[in-house]
Amino acid sequence: MMKKLLYVLLVIEITLTVAAFFMLLPASLFAAIFLSGLNALSLVPIIAIIHNINTIDDLEYDLSKLRYKVKELYDIVNKDAPEGERASEVYKGRAMGNWKCVKCGTVNKEGSSRCESCQAAYTPEYNPTDDPNKRKKVSRWIKYK
Repeated sequence: MMKKLLYVLLVIEITLTVAAFFMLLPASLFAAIFLSGLNALSLVPIIAIIHNINTIDDLEYDLSKLRYKVKELYDIVNKDAPEGERASEVYKGRAMGNWKCVKCGTVNKEGSSRCESCQAAYTPEYNPTDDPNKRKKVSRWIKYK
């Protein structure tokens, strides 16, 4: 709905810019070109917003595809697991590994659902489950595969 309104606004702005050009043309060519250029600059934010809305729509579509793939992977992992030990049941709302709070930066323990320091809730979309303290040492003498 918002995108349609922005397209309507864009058409109105373009129409007004062209009309203003032809109305000012008999008076002064310089004034017509100058004011048309200024009106054209007002189109830039509208076009940028439309572009960003399209990008957000694409990202939402990609996110829904990724969530579907994660659900498929959970189903594959849980297929042979006994009742009560399935990954989705054991770790529902809890971290599957050490995680760093995005709010305060505290490293929290595996299985926690809230930050020990600021009590922010754990969400798998924003908090990585990898241990941030375990970093591979980089050496210029050893090549890692």
